[in-house]
Amino acid sequence: MEDERCVVREDRHGPALFAAPRAMPHSPNPAPGVTEPRAASRALARAQMVYDEIHGRTTAYTDFDETQLDGSRQYFDLAAPQLRTLSFDVLTCLVGLEIPSTLQDSLSDRLEEILSILPKSTRVYRVDSRLMHWEAHIIRRPGEPVPPFALDEVAEIFDGAVSGSQPFGITYRGFFVSSDGTIAFQGYGETAHLRSRLGAAMPFSSPRQNETGHISGARILDPVGPDAFRRLLELRRSTQNDVLGVLPVHKVKLVLERRWYLEDYTIIKATDLAS
Repeated sequence: MEDERCVVREDRHGPALFAAPRAMPHSPNPAPGVTEPRAASRALARAQMVYDEIHGRTTAYTDFDETQLDGSRQYFDLAAPQLRTLSFDVLTCLVGLEIPSTLQDSLSDRLEEILSILPKSTRVYRVDSRLMHWEAHIIRRPGEPVPPFALDEVAEIFDGAVSGSQPFGITYRGFFVSSDGTIAFQGYGETAHLRSRLGAAMPFSSPRQNETGHISGARILDPVGPDAFRRLLELRRSTQNDVLGVLPVHKVKLVLERRWYLEDYTIIKATDLAS
């Protein structure tokens, strides 16, 4: 586990991933810290709409489809004796490492309940609870162009965007199961301000960004049979209003990730949001 007080540093793989120094963009001016109740309500409604859309696509099936599952399997070494993720390089901004222990315990307990439904022969990748996180902004995914700045300059841009944002919380309530086998816990919070600042400060970032505050818990990699599939969807329906805890967002980390789900990573910079 990396030191929470870490400062900007060059990762040993960094120079190969980032371009030579050039003029940096200016971070946007911070917005007022007070959020209108209507904005909070819109954020909650938008998140619920996204989660329901994901759920709706899953309910079109009676079991996990092999073609859909291939979208998850591509991230794993399925030939290894113990299931693990494949190597690649991603630069991302996240909250976690670690999330609060009470939230870890709550999400882990619910995940145990979810996975208990599955046949014992089902291949499942379970995210280590110490590595669970909310991904606020993705700078570079595998195969995408490298940022046009050196790593320490990206860290400086990141620091300016984060330090001008106000702290907030994400409440976790219920979970969803996607058609590709992803199990994730549904987060609700006013994430737009932080995300918009990161996006405006780093326009060279990945065009593929997450919209919600979800935390991934596991990946199901095999069909489970119609009965278990039906029970999964029923558990989602019956527990969707269960509050699982709150993630306080007061620090964001710039992370170089070398394996999916943070099996191998380096924290480049950790920045506090404005007090």
